[in-house]
Amino acid sequence: MQSGTGIKSTAQTLANILLLTCLVYIGGTWLFTPSAPNLDKLVLNYPIGEGGFIYGVRNNPGGSTVGYSYRYYVSKKLENEEIILSSLVRSIPFLITTDPAVKIEGTGSELAVLVKGQVYDFHSRTVVRHADDDGYTGINISIKADSEESL
Repeated sequence: MQSGTGIKSTAQTLANILLLTCLVYIGGTWLFTPSAPNLDKLVLNYPIGEGGFIYGVRNNPGGSTVGYSYRYYVSKKLENEEIILSSLVRSIPFLITTDPAVKIEGTGSELAVLVKGQVYDFHSRTVVRHADDDGYTGINISIKADSEESL
C-alpha cells in the first residue's frame, strides 16, 4: 500500500505534466498561427461581372525590415476603400505576391493573371458571391508569373 506522501507526489507530478502540456500547446498555437494581415491600401479594383470584383490590397506587416506583400481577392462589390480593407481581412486571397500591379485579362468565370515578381500563394479556383447574396459563381483563374530578374 502506498503512503499518503506517495499519492500526493504522484498527483503533483501529474499536475505539473498537465500544466507543461498546456503551456506547450498555447505557445505552439501562438507561434504557428498566422496573424491577421494589416491591409492598408487598395491597389486594384477590377470588375469581373456578376457583381464581382477583384480587389488588390497591400499588406503592410510593419517594421523597416519587412517588405510589403500584395493580396488579391475575389469579392462582391464593396462600397469604399475603408469597407474593402476591413472586410477582406477575414477573407482568403487567391493570390499573394510581391507584385503591386498584376495584370488581369478577362471577365466572368475565366480570368488570366500576369504576375511579375515572387508568388507566395495562389489558388486557381475561387467563388464570388452574387451582389444580392443569392448564390455563388465559380471563377477559374490561370496565372503566368515572371520573375523580376528576367524583366
